[in-house]
Amino acid sequence: AFTQKEFLENRGCFTLDKRTCPTSTRLEGLLAALTFIRKEERFVGIGERFVENLRERIEKDADLSVRFILDSQEADDSFRMHGAVPARYPAESVEDKEVRVDYVQHAVSAIMAYEEYVQSRGPASIRRLKKMLPARVAGTDYSMGSCLLMFLVILSLVASVAPLILRRREDSRSKGD
Repeated sequence: AFTQKEFLENRGCFTLDKRTCPTSTRLEGLLAALTFIRKEERFVGIGERFVENLRERIEKDADLSVRFILDSQEADDSFRMHGAVPARYPAESVEDKEVRVDYVQHAVSAIMAYEEYVQSRGPASIRRLKKMLPARVAGTDYSMGSCLLMFLVILSLVASVAPLILRRREDSRSKGD
């Protein structure tokens, strides 16, 4: 069983091997659950012997998981993937830096669901959300979700155009240009 202590040690990641996609998908599910969980429902810690409000527990876990996802975004632009969501964070190998559309899509979906939930909670929650945003997003008029959605659109365009560009380069090199 995955304990709260392990969750905190992994800085909001829902897996011990620090994968981003399972964290994003679980966060999507938890945020969906917040739409129907009653205020009086309780969470009973497994092996940790405590009881707490379920909504509050999910909100705390969601805050940490969103921070993990935002922190996992690629900051290195050496492969022109700035802002992408890699397989694992922090990356310990080249394979950990793999980026797939589903990793980005689930991260975007989770962040957008989180943003929508926070906005539904009122001005104090919105101020807390803005403090969590990276400086490059917080200084704009764009929401966190719309910035990530724009990134996803750009990433999918690059992924569809890149093979054509590479083919043209190979053709020009073979012709001696």
